[in-house]
Amino acid sequence: RLILKLAEFWDKHPPQIPVIGAGSTGSIPATARLLSVIQDLPQGRLILPGMDLGIDRESWDTLDETHPQYGFKHLLHDIGLTIDDVKPIGEQEELTQKRSMLAEELMRPAETTKQWANLKNNTSDIKAALQGVSLYNCEHIREEAETIALLMRETLETPDKKACLITPDRTLAARVIEACKRWHIDIDDSAGIPLDKTPHGVFSLLITEAVNTHFAPAALLALIKHKAFSMNGENFNNSAPFEQLDLALRGYRPKAGFTGLKAHLENQALTNAEALNDRLNALALNFQPLTALAGSPSSMERLIRAHMEVLENITNLETFWSGEEGRQSAAFFSECLEHTRNMQNVSLFEYHHILQHFMTQKVIRPAFGAHPRLQILGQLESRLIDSDLVILGGLNEGVWPAEPSADPWMSRPMRKTFGLPSPERSIGLAAHDFVQGFSMPDVALTRSIKSDRSPTVPARWLQRLHAVLKAAKLPVDAIEHTPHRHWARMLDIPQTFTPCQPPAPKPPVNLRPRSLSVTKIETLLRDPYSIYARYILKIEPLDDIEEEIDAAQRGTLLHAILEDFVKLHPYDLPDNAAQHLIQLAKDKIEQNPDDLDAWSFWLPRFEKSAQWFIQKEGELRAESKTCALEPFGQTTIQAGTTAFEIRGIADRINLRADNTAILIDYKSGGQFTKAKLANGEYPQLPLEALILKDGGFTDIKACDTGSLQYWVFSGANGGTITEHSGDLNALIEETRENLKTLITLYDNPNTPYMAVPRADQAPRFNDYEHLARIQEWGLLDNDPERGEAA
Repeated sequence: RLILKLAEFWDKHPPQIPVIGAGSTGSIPATARLLSVIQDLPQGRLILPGMDLGIDRESWDTLDETHPQYGFKHLLHDIGLTIDDVKPIGEQEELTQKRSMLAEELMRPAETTKQWANLKNNTSDIKAALQGVSLYNCEHIREEAETIALLMRETLETPDKKACLITPDRTLAARVIEACKRWHIDIDDSAGIPLDKTPHGVFSLLITEAVNTHFAPAALLALIKHKAFSMNGENFNNSAPFEQLDLALRGYRPKAGFTGLKAHLENQALTNAEALNDRLNALALNFQPLTALAGSPSSMERLIRAHMEVLENITNLETFWSGEEGRQSAAFFSECLEHTRNMQNVSLFEYHHILQHFMTQKVIRPAFGAHPRLQILGQLESRLIDSDLVILGGLNEGVWPAEPSADPWMSRPMRKTFGLPSPERSIGLAAHDFVQGFSMPDVALTRSIKSDRSPTVPARWLQRLHAVLKAAKLPVDAIEHTPHRHWARMLDIPQTFTPCQPPAPKPPVNLRPRSLSVTKIETLLRDPYSIYARYILKIEPLDDIEEEIDAAQRGTLLHAILEDFVKLHPYDLPDNAAQHLIQLAKDKIEQNPDDLDAWSFWLPRFEKSAQWFIQKEGELRAESKTCALEPFGQTTIQAGTTAFEIRGIADRINLRADNTAILIDYKSGGQFTKAKLANGEYPQLPLEALILKDGGFTDIKACDTGSLQYWVFSGANGGTITEHSGDLNALIEETRENLKTLITLYDNPNTPYMAVPRADQAPRFNDYEHLARIQEWGLLDNDPERGEAA
């Protein structure tokens, strides 16, 4: 409106002094109107940046909105001028003139590309125009960023020489900034950092996120661990109770709110329980202004003031609002307060997302401290900057140029009727900025061949450049340079590399375990290092924060459901037994404080397994009776002069009429074979049979085992049974002898606890894989599921 008012005033009252409109392409209608008025002033002049006066008239007449000269054509039409009315300012240098000619060919409209056939007559001019142009096709964005950083670092070797990177890709810009820190070079990205990505913005949003998630562990711990958090002078780094909270909140998500957190903590033996409870009470009190508004919509003003009150309760005010970032954050919230009168009531959830949206529009730029000779610019700012070396980065389709944004409200004909530019107009502006940078004397063009492991498409202008080179009978690699890309790769490649050897610790015999469960005997066979880490180093794995429902928890729930069902119906199966079992599963799930939505995905699969289980249960009861559910057992193995205890809990033991036992182990998934049961690869059930033979199970007489069974609740039919039956005494005695041999082996002080001695028998789950550095020494490199090497 101001621009249009100025245009109207000058139109009625033309100033008699020189008025110059410089540097604008007139892409904004109001600006185009002002330029039109300036052109008609007595001493008015327009200076059009990047206007190509050498373009042939056929091309000029066929320009579309993706062409860099389209904006000038449109502007001249609105002003009432033609291309013949535009005159050059001064003389162009020879290189600039030839580079402009090459840029003209690159941007030639499709309708006139037939003229490329004449380029073979201008090979020398095109070759001369390529002087100072280099192209870097990098493997990925990291290599592209490091190559650019190396180019910029090299520039500093020449006194007073300047370099700038022009790119619309802010991820690439951030990577270049980090890469330059290798040489302690700080570069300013003119695009700045959105407020929601700064520490101040993140901390502000974490407050509302914590309330919206009812103080879920992940959100609460992220808030407490933030460097801005401070409550009565305490933060995560100087408060033992807050540090303990990190360990106490691991595992499955507790119930909502501070009440749920406290109930969760009461079930744990905490050394600072009372102090931690006091901190949670203080935290709940400090959050009261916001939690009081969480139930119903409130005015934006009330929400912002409550938000600021909570923020100031849990931070150090002397430092939070100080500095450039603090001052701009304070200005942002003050500005938000000024506009709240125009907004309707919103919920706290809506407020969080509204605030985040506006934070993305607020850009924080450092006031000082950046390098004076290096810059990172966006497309708009680059029009005002001149530099010795210009690097055009991110030259891929979808990045530069960006994909035209789709208008959800108006079709292309509708936009044209309303006088609005088409979505492709943004490509024309991007092309104009590319040509301006490309026309600089010393220019480097960079792109990444892959993005997120997916192949990219070169920017259309690079594809056209290759087409022009081919038409001119020049090699397409005439401008491809590799030294800097090669040097960038070499920066992080060590001169020598000696991978670590597989760990083989040999602790003293008196520190080695003298008792293991039957499941850990299998671990000792498959990955002895895990036994070393768990029972000798005493390293226990930490649970994840807000741990998701996994196979272990599904297995635990499955065991509980089946155990309760058999206890409720010990003799005869009821009518609709499968429905009883499914209802029991639903009741168990509702009793769990975990994510009910996640369990809802598991329940339909269990319903299929329930039908299968009832069928197999009927067959089992026809030949045996349930003797025990989840009995604990143990026995002692004498190996030479030493004794070793094995223990375990059997899922189920049934007795046949001939007094032989059926040992059953329930599994929620996995692959089991009779052969591996027989050869000792799955020692759990044979070891339980050994304990049973020795009379080691509580309240169960010693007896022989006639069948070992794995009941796996998965598959197309709902489940499968893997059974090894018959005279198992030989297998049990062989298991005893093999166990003695294993015990004797690890009673030798020279026997190491190796990590995964056989790759084909690696454990399905390994909590100590990273400590053993398995991926570094390459034992499991061929396993595609393990991802990239460490």
